[in-house]
Amino acid sequence: SQATVAELAGMRAGIPDYLGSFSFWMYALNHLAEPFTAEQVVEYAVDMEMEFAPGTSCNYSNTNYVLLGMLIEQATGNTAAHEIETRIIDPLGMDATFLDENGDVHTHLAHGYADGELAGPVLGLDDLLQMLITMLPAEFIVDGYLMDATYMLHPSFAWTSGAMVSNPRDLAAFMRAWARGELASQ
Repeated sequence: SQATVAELAGMRAGIPDYLGSFSFWMYALNHLAEPFTAEQVVEYAVDMEMEFAPGTSCNYSNTNYVLLGMLIEQATGNTAAHEIETRIIDPLGMDATFLDENGDVHTHLAHGYADGELAGPVLGLDDLLQMLITMLPAEFIVDGYLMDATYMLHPSFAWTSGAMVSNPRDLAAFMRAWARGELASQ
């Protein structure tokens, strides 16, 4: 309640990343492919200690982007997907880009991989990661710690913090518009 929208967007809110919650991963790995709500994932961060007082430091947190998605919906009365589509995707002609909320399998997309040896320390789960990996079905393990994370969890677990799907052409259009200041209102 003390952080501003600018602090959320600038990763200066001090709110912990729900992906660093062991409880989140225990739930997620026991409910593979089950949809999440934004409120659900934020609850995992609520149970964690603040990283710092808002505005006093900077650290990336996926929770910030989920909270921003919730604020978008509260402020506009529309879904975040609708606002992203009408304000960014459609005006830029980004035909291959969408917020994946359904979890449908898209066979034409490149797969995303996660390296457990690298992800463990980043998420603060290095000691527990081996146990978490052993909970995964074999179909997701590529080579030891390397996991095909594409369809491991329902994309709603990331929602506005990372469930966007795109291609290089659309990403280039987005970056051009972003660099030119075409996406930000004054």
